[in-house]
Amino acid sequence: MKQYTADFKKMIVEFHQQGKRVIDLANDYDVPVKTMEKWFTKANMGIEIKDRASNLDLVRAENLKLRQENETLVKALGILAKRGLR
Repeated sequence: MKQYTADFKKMIVEFHQQGKRVIDLANDYDVPVKTMEKWFTKANMGIEIKDRASNLDLVRAENLKLRQENETLVKALGILAKRGLR
């Protein structure tokens, strides 16, 4: 699946809002019509168009943080168990 940057998506949306036909945009930029229609819908609903990659980076960072917190808690539990405080 091809990925597009947020700037590219916004540019296509702006062209469409300026009156460029969807089929022309699809042909000129080699983007499926259905894909662009999703961008147009989001734009019309006021939903910010973001990079998929940046969203994935945020999820990965949060996942790493949670793994580190989990590791700390497991270590703390082990220490407490050794002391009989569990």
